[in-house]
Amino acid sequence: MTDDHGIPLKLNFFGTELRYLRKIALRVDKDSFVCDVRGIHQPEAPISFPLETLHFLVDIEDDVGLYLKKEWQEQVNHVLSEGKAVEVAHAGDYGRWSLTFLPDACQETVLILAEDLKELAHLQEHVRVADMLLQRLPSGIAVMDPAPRVLYCNPAVTAITGYLPSELIGRNPVFMKSPKTKRKDMQAMWRTLEQEGYWEGELWTTRKGGMDYPQELVMIGVRGNRGQLERVVAVFQDITRTKQNQEFMQYLSRRDVLTGLPNRNHFRRMAKKEISRVIKEGGTGTIAILDLDAFNLINRTYGHMLGDAMIQQVAERLKNFAGEEMMVARLSGDEFGILKSPTKTVKDVAEFAESLIALFAPSFLTDFGAAYQTVGVGIARFPKDGEDVESLLKEADIAMHAAKSTGCNQWKVFSKRLEGEMAGHFQMKTELFRAVKDEEFELYFQPILSLKDESITSAECLVRWANPKFGQLLPSTFIPLAEEMDLILPIGKWVLEKACSQLGKWKRDKVPMRVISLNISARQLFRSDLANQVQVLLDTYGLEPGELEFELTESAVIQDVRQAVRVMRRIRELGVRIALDDFGTGYSSLNYLRMLPIDTLKIDQSFVQDVMTDPGSRSIIRFLVQLSRELGLRTVAEGVETEDQLTFLKEAGCDEIQGFLVSPPISIIDIEKMLLGT
Repeated sequence: MTDDHGIPLKLNFFGTELRYLRKIALRVDKDSFVCDVRGIHQPEAPISFPLETLHFLVDIEDDVGLYLKKEWQEQVNHVLSEGKAVEVAHAGDYGRWSLTFLPDACQETVLILAEDLKELAHLQEHVRVADMLLQRLPSGIAVMDPAPRVLYCNPAVTAITGYLPSELIGRNPVFMKSPKTKRKDMQAMWRTLEQEGYWEGELWTTRKGGMDYPQELVMIGVRGNRGQLERVVAVFQDITRTKQNQEFMQYLSRRDVLTGLPNRNHFRRMAKKEISRVIKEGGTGTIAILDLDAFNLINRTYGHMLGDAMIQQVAERLKNFAGEEMMVARLSGDEFGILKSPTKTVKDVAEFAESLIALFAPSFLTDFGAAYQTVGVGIARFPKDGEDVESLLKEADIAMHAAKSTGCNQWKVFSKRLEGEMAGHFQMKTELFRAVKDEEFELYFQPILSLKDESITSAECLVRWANPKFGQLLPSTFIPLAEEMDLILPIGKWVLEKACSQLGKWKRDKVPMRVISLNISARQLFRSDLANQVQVLLDTYGLEPGELEFELTESAVIQDVRQAVRVMRRIRELGVRIALDDFGTGYSSLNYLRMLPIDTLKIDQSFVQDVMTDPGSRSIIRFLVQLSRELGLRTVAEGVETEDQLTFLKEAGCDEIQGFLVSPPISIIDIEKMLLGT
């Protein structure tokens, strides 16, 4: 085949081009039905026909001659006779095609246009899928010209901005710019897009109705053949929720969620600036740490919901107290920090501390009724005690712990002497941890004398700490520390087991010890399965339940009277005796004597010591002895030191006594000698 100039026409047959070739144009001679491409393609643009594509339309000879197949010759004759175009659909081995037979102007030939419908269908499917994605994407997508005017927008644009497509198409989107977005920033965005073809960032935009919102925006430039910007595709989304989450995380990094107060980190940052400012101006100030007394016990007894409610009420009182003049923060669970400036004199500091404590005089409202809370306050002054916030917080903390060690509703101001004392206190804590692990404790026993026959009927078991550094320490030295450190349970368990073991040994050795009396702490009473522990020990060491007596203080029982009664009843059901210790020194109520399942009433030594000089003490002792007799209780007087005291107690009808007149607390070996008379 040649073109009009006699140049052979190059025909390329590459099956791989079927993907790209969707249309074929052939000219057919009316007589010979020879197919030609004359006048359709230019020689400088060679034609590439996939061989297999042409098979359904033409027969291909070895010399690359193209002849129309017989099945299509009828269509050619019809077009030539009628002079009208004919469209035919074809489906066969080579796909789906659309054929158009067109009459030529000379009426001698017919032009056949064949279009591959399979490729068209693929293209249409791609378009359909792309359109579906655009319709369903949550991100807004808008197409603009360089003006820029909106040419297209998907439904997400309306969902985000509130504007319908009819309100956007043809308009410059700058009308949605928020006043929060500066014009120079918009100009820089378009300049970057023009130069680099891409911009990404955040802008503030205004919704229909006037509400501003933060927008994350990506702008992509589409360039023409000559490199000019022809289209701009904008992809954006509303990031209001993301910003809110970020703000909330920032809030959490600065604030305590429960109270809304600044947290420790934020307080440190604020205090650092304020302290620097005050010192620079030649002023003075105070940092106080306020800690709630025994707050863990409230959480354990009544639950964290009540504890949280108390913390919120404390925070509200502190905020109202501080106003705009002070800084207040929640430093930890039950610990608060307060910064006040100025505090010029010692009197100012004292008034500040007393005012903080006075905040806790009114009761707190809880689901269980009115509740009262005491505190400890530690104070550090700047610049006297230091100029950096970390040192001042540490010093205020030292003072606070020193204040709490002296009782409830106390306050202390930091000093170097106090720091030394608390360093010793810390060392004692470290030693106590080790002592519990290494069992550095010893049992001592104080005999109890029966006034009926003047025999040793029992003994109170006491614990001593044999410390290698500090020597032998009395319970008053380390038991409060053990309570503070939550070590009272392991210590109490050790004492109980060792006492039972010793009593079992005495029984086997025929040592005449009838009863051992043991002190039980509040935490043992409420936090451990005490009755089960006792039953195991009785069985292990072969003891009778009546050979044990547990001493409970009023202060322990009143923390939760109902629970205390339940535990005490279980213990008495085992046969173990119960004594109420230190009666008359705390929140004494005669109602307790009626309610509590006890066997013995121990009269506190404070009444015994004054019995010879104070008529009131004598009257109280007589009354308690008589009342106990009426209730069927034994009475034991503590702290008896003189013969006069002994004589009065005998006359009053007391059952038993203990004190230095009988014997101080003595070791296991010494009490064995006493009991055996050796």
